[in-house]
Amino acid sequence: MSDGKALAWTQEYVLFHAEPDGVVTDEWVPAAAVTTIRREDSDWIDAYDLLA
Repeated sequence: MSDGKALAWTQEYVLFHAEPDGVVTDEWVPAAAVTTIRREDSDWIDAYDLLA
C-alpha cells in the first residue's frame, strides 16, 4: 500500500486504511514504515474529510 489514512496509532504501530483497486483494507503496520505527508500531497480522498 502506498497511500491511505492513519486511523489509529501507538508508538510502535499505525492502523493504516487504504482502498487499493476499490478493496477496503485496514492493516496494523510498524510505525517506522510509515511516512507522514501533507494532505495536499496525498492521492487519498476521504469523503468524511470533505465534510469538515
